[in-house]
Amino acid sequence: MHAMPKPALLWFRQDLRLADNPALHAVADRPILPVFILDPEAAGTWAEGRFRVT
Repeated sequence: MHAMPKPALLWFRQDLRLADNPALHAVADRPILPVFILDPEAAGTWAEGRFRVT
């Protein structure tokens, strides 16, 4: 019987990219527990872009 690999906790902060996210690629062979908490007060002001939450 094969042991299931340990899940990886992946904390998305300001960047929700999936296709070219290095952290996501680093754990691609494991189950992933994605976490994102939107905190408008802590986010500050960011320039608009297609990968940013404003």
